[in-house]
Parts: sequence; structure tokens; C-alpha cells
Amino acid sequence: MMTVRNRVLDQSAWRLQVLWVVFASLLGLMIQSTAGQAAKTFPVDQFSYYLSDYDYELGKLAKTVTRGDAELEADITAAITAGNARLAAAAIEQLLTRRPTDSTLWLKLAQQLAVATPINDSDSYQLPSKMIGAGLRAYNMARSPQDEAATLIIAGQGFAKRENWRPALLAYKESLKLADAADIRAIYETMRIEHGFRVVDYKVENDAAPPRVCFELSEPVSRTITDFTSYFTQAPGPVAAVTAESTRLCVEGLKHGERYRITARKGLPAAVDDNFAKDFQFEFYVKDRNPSVRFSGKAYVLPRSG
Repeated sequence: MMTVRNRVLDQSAWRLQVLWVVFASLLGLMIQSTAGQAAKTFPVDQFSYYLSDYDYELGKLAKTVTRGDAELEADITAAITAGNARLAAAAIEQLLTRRPTDSTLWLKLAQQLAVATPINDSDSYQLPSKMIGAGLRAYNMARSPQDEAATLIIAGQGFAKRENWRPALLAYKESLKLADAADIRAIYETMRIEHGFRVVDYKVENDAAPPRVCFELSEPVSRTITDFTSYFTQAPGPVAAVTAESTRLCVEGLKHGERYRITARKGLPAAVDDNFAKDFQFEFYVKDRNPSVRFSGKAYVLPRSG
């Protein structure tokens, strides 16, 4: 049977969680207002679920924290000194249940999560989301371009670990606008080539009349371009015409029995704010049409006999 003391403790824990959730909601509104005044360029609101999920986890954690602020600060310092980023992040999370508006703590949490070694498979799965949540929270609170850039890089790393490439690229891109660094730009450009707007496949349609080659793209092409011919080179050439079909671009007017080298040129624009980071070159042979049987007019195929 539950004692009066246990019932009071449970009610107190429940009230504490409710107060945390309410406070976190008010914090989110306050940060959004501050973000609007600071003209933040990364669309945090599109990924607000990472922040709300983190708030929920901290709300649950708040019920279990028993150590004082000074003790937790000592734990954080000791873990960082020992090179245990995962332990440091765990201690920072506990302290954040007491200081949820501390922008320095959120930045430190994001930095520790970015270099933390997961303790098990479950932690390995959860860490990228925590990196994104802490990174974007710290970004919203950041007051200098340098801090904004640093937090966006961490969020971008989290998105990349999730293989969510478009927001990862955007986070890196906005970071570079705030603080251009050669090493970060190199990472960004490599990511653009490997995971940005690009050609993912192609197919020679030799049965088309006339034949053509179609390139499958990772995302839809720009809707503001009416003629993509200038974005292709062809040998033997010139390029007769290019038709656009959502995520496909087709070079028309090829000939059977010809070998071609076609290049989709760097800079070809996507519907999103991106373009080809490099040239994509393809060499292929247009074979004759596949054999088929056709009848002119009305004709029938009769059985041999019997």
C-alpha cells in the first residue's frame, strides 16, 4: 500500500515534470522571438521536433537529478579533463534541468555531443538527434556569428549522421556565410558532390524516335529555366534539344550506331537552392532499335496447321 509520504513524493515529481514542460514551452516561444529579432537564416522551425524531443527528455531527467549545481559543474570539469565527452554531456544535461536558458551550457552540450563516443547501439542511434537538438537550441540562443556558425556545423554533423543530406548541406552552407573556414568548406564541397544535387543514373532510350539519353537526378530541376541546352555539351554535337521531366533531363535527337560523350555541366540548377558541384560526363553507344514485328494494315498470324 502506498504511504502518504510516497504519494506526496510522486505528486511532487509529477508537478516538477509538468512545470518543466510548461517552462520549456515558454522557453521555446522566447527563443523563437529572439531568433526573429536576430534574423536567423537557418529554418529551425522546420526541425522543431528535435528541440521538443530534447525538452521532453530533460523534463523526465529533471525528476531524477539530486546533485547540486556545484557538484554537477565539478562533474562536467572532471569528465572534460578526462576526455570523456559522453559523460560530460550527461552531466551538462542534468545541469540544464536547472538552467534551461543558459546559452553557454547549450553550446557546451552540443560541442561535447559532437565528439562523444556512444556507450551502446541505442546511444549511437540517439546521439545524432541530440546533436541536432542541442545544436539548433544553441544556435537560436547564440549572440555572435562565430557561435552561430559553430552550432550550425554541429547540427549539420547530426543531420549527416542521420543521412538527412539536404538540411545537413543547408546547415553547412549557412555556417560558411557566417564564418568561412577552409576545412569546413572542404567538407561542405565534398558533401555537395557526394550527396547534393547530382546525376544518380542514366538510360539510353534507343527505341525512341529519334533516340535519346535521359539522366535521372537526385532532385527536381529548377522551374525557372526553360531551356537546359546550354548546360550540356555533346560530342559529336551539337546538342539538338533537352527536355525536362521533373527529376529527369533528356538529351534528344541522337542517332543509332553512334558513340557519344555527353557532359552535364557544373552549375546546372535545382529547384532547391543548389546546383551541380561538378561536371558529370558519360560515354555510351546508341545501338539499333530492339527487334520487333509490325504489320501494316489489318493482318493476322495464323497457326501452322491442324
